[in-house]
Amino acid sequence: MRRATVRRRATGLAASVLALSGAARADFPTFTITETSVLNLRFDNRDGDKLNDHYFEWLNRLNVQAASGRTTAAVRVDSAAYARRPDPNVLGRDDARAAAASGELLGETESEFARRRTITYGRQLSSRYVNTLYPSKAFLSHREGPAELTVGDFYAQLGKGLVLSMRKVDELGTDTTVRGAKAELRPDVGAGRKLSVLLLAGQSNPIRVDEVTGRRLTQAGSLAFVAAPAPNGTFYDPAPLPTFAPDTIYGGRVEGGTSRVLVGLMGAGVHRARLESNRGASTNPASNAGDLSVVGASLSLPNLADHGSAYVEVATQSLRSPIDGGDRQLSRASGGTGVYVQANAYSGPVTLTLEGKRYDRFFPLMANATDPAFAQLQYNAPPTTELITNDTQYDAFNTCVTGGRARLDLRGSEHALVYGSVGRYVTYGERSSRCGEDIDGNTGRRVGKGSSTRNDVWDSYVGVEVSLEENRTHAYVQSGLRMDDAAEAEQHDGTLPSTVYYREHWARWNFVKKVVGPWSVAASGVYRRRHRPLQTPQPWREVENYVSILYSPRYTLAFGYEATTVKGRREDFYNALFQVRLSTDKIVRLYVGQSRQGLRCVSGVCRIFPAYEGAKLEAVLRF
Repeated sequence: MRRATVRRRATGLAASVLALSGAARADFPTFTITETSVLNLRFDNRDGDKLNDHYFEWLNRLNVQAASGRTTAAVRVDSAAYARRPDPNVLGRDDARAAAASGELLGETESEFARRRTITYGRQLSSRYVNTLYPSKAFLSHREGPAELTVGDFYAQLGKGLVLSMRKVDELGTDTTVRGAKAELRPDVGAGRKLSVLLLAGQSNPIRVDEVTGRRLTQAGSLAFVAAPAPNGTFYDPAPLPTFAPDTIYGGRVEGGTSRVLVGLMGAGVHRARLESNRGASTNPASNAGDLSVVGASLSLPNLADHGSAYVEVATQSLRSPIDGGDRQLSRASGGTGVYVQANAYSGPVTLTLEGKRYDRFFPLMANATDPAFAQLQYNAPPTTELITNDTQYDAFNTCVTGGRARLDLRGSEHALVYGSVGRYVTYGERSSRCGEDIDGNTGRRVGKGSSTRNDVWDSYVGVEVSLEENRTHAYVQSGLRMDDAAEAEQHDGTLPSTVYYREHWARWNFVKKVVGPWSVAASGVYRRRHRPLQTPQPWREVENYVSILYSPRYTLAFGYEATTVKGRREDFYNALFQVRLSTDKIVRLYVGQSRQGLRCVSGVCRIFPAYEGAKLEAVLRF
C-alpha cells in the first residue's frame, strides 16, 4: 500500500514537472548558440610574398538565435585577432641587406632603400591583420499565417540568379546579405494553385574580414552599420579612404500558377554610393554605373506528361548614371540580355538533361568595393551550365556567350550509374572585357563583334558511379576534356601562331571501402594536364590525392599530397587532417601542412587562393 502511494506521488510529481516544462517552453524563447572558432598559425608558404608569412590569427563567429512561436531573432558577432604580425621595419631592413648583397641598390644607400621599402610595407599592412570586433549579422523575423516579415540581414535569390543572388559561399569565404526588410506572402488561392509575392529593400552587407589574406573591408560611419570596421589610420597611411560603400538594393518577385505551370516576374535595382578610393578603374561597365537595374521573367513546367520538366528565364540589364572617373567608352556602355533554359526528360533508367544560355553583354553586378581581396563580391550569379567547380571560364567568359550542354544518365540499377556530357560554347568575353565590342570615341556607338575576340569551346566528360554495402562502399570516377580555341591564330612568346587558347584533360576519383564495423578507408583526388599558351608556353600538371581512414561518424584521419609544375619545376605539398565529430552539431578539426596556390570557382564566381603552410585548428560547436 505504501509503495503504491509512493508510486502515485512520483507519477504525479513527474506529470507536474512535464507540465511546467511544457509551459516554460511555451512562454520562454528557445536559444541556440553556434560558436565557430579558427586558430591559424601560418608559416612561409613559399610564394615570395613576405606579407602573408609567419603570423597567428584567431577568427571567431558567435551566433545567438532565439525562437519563440512564430518569431525568430538572431545576432552574429565576428572578431579577428592577430599576433606576430609582419613588421614593416624588419621587412624593409631585410630587403635592404639583400639588395646590398646582390648589388641592386641603384645609387641609394642601404638605409635609404630600407626606409623606402618600410614605407611601402607599412602602407600595405595598414589594412591587414587589424584586430576587429563587430556585429556582422542580425535579424528579426515573424511569420503570421501566409505572411513572413524579416527586418535586418537576409539572403536573397531571385530566379536562377540572373536578376539577384546574394548568399553565403563557404568555398570562396564570402557571406553577403541584404540589411533591410523583406516581406513574403504565400496566400491560399485554392487547390492546385500557387501564388507567392516577395519584396525586399536594404543595403549590401558582406563579411568585412577576409580569412585568406587578413585584409579588412572598411566603410564610412553609418546608422545601418553600427560598429562596422572603419578606415584604420596609421603612421604610414594617416588618412586612408574607405574601401567599401554599401549599395542600396531593392527588388521583388511575383510567381503564380498551378502544379504544372508557374510564371514568375522579378526585378532588382542597385544604387551605388560614390566611393573615392578607386572609382572608374574597373573594366566591368557595371562597376562604373551609379544605377543598375535587372528585370526578368521565368516559366517553369515542373511536370511534362510525368516524363520531364522545363524551365526558362530571361532578363535584361540596364546601366545608367555613369559615375565620374570612368573613361568615356565604359561610361557610355550599357548592359544587355540573358537567357537561361533547362529541360529534363526521363523514362525508366534513362535521363536526358539539356541546358542552354545566351548572355549578351550581361555583366556581373560587382560590389562597390576596391580592396583586391574582395574583388569577387557580386550581387548576381548567372548559371554557367558548367560543373559547379569549373575554373576555366577565363576573364569575362560568361558575360557574352552562347552555348549549352547535353548530359545523358543511364542507371543500370539502384547502385550503378553511367553518364556522359558534351558542351559547346561561343564566347566573345574571354579576351574582351566589353564583350568583343568597342565604342567609337566620336559617336559613342558600339562597334560590332569580330572574329578577333571570338573563342570556340568544346567541353566533355564521362563518369561512372557504383555504390555497394548500403552506400558504405562506393566508387565515383570522372574524366573530361576541354578544348578552347581562338577563332584566329595568335602568337605567344616567339612560338608559331596557333589557335590554341586553352587545353585540359582531367580525371577525378572518389573511392570509399568499408573494412569492418564503422571502419572505412577512402581515397579521392584529381589529375589535370593543362596548357594555356598565354600563361606559359609549356603544358603543366596539377595533382591532388587524399587518403583517409574513417571511424564513422566520429573520427576522420586524412593525409594529402598536392603537386604542380606550373612554374616549370615540380613543387610538392603535404598535409594531414584529423577531425572529431563529438556529436551531430559539434565538430573539431586540425589541419597541418601545405596546400598549393589555386583558382577556386563556384558557379562562375572565382578567386585566387594563395599557397598555404601552417597549422589550423577549427571548432564548430552548437548548443
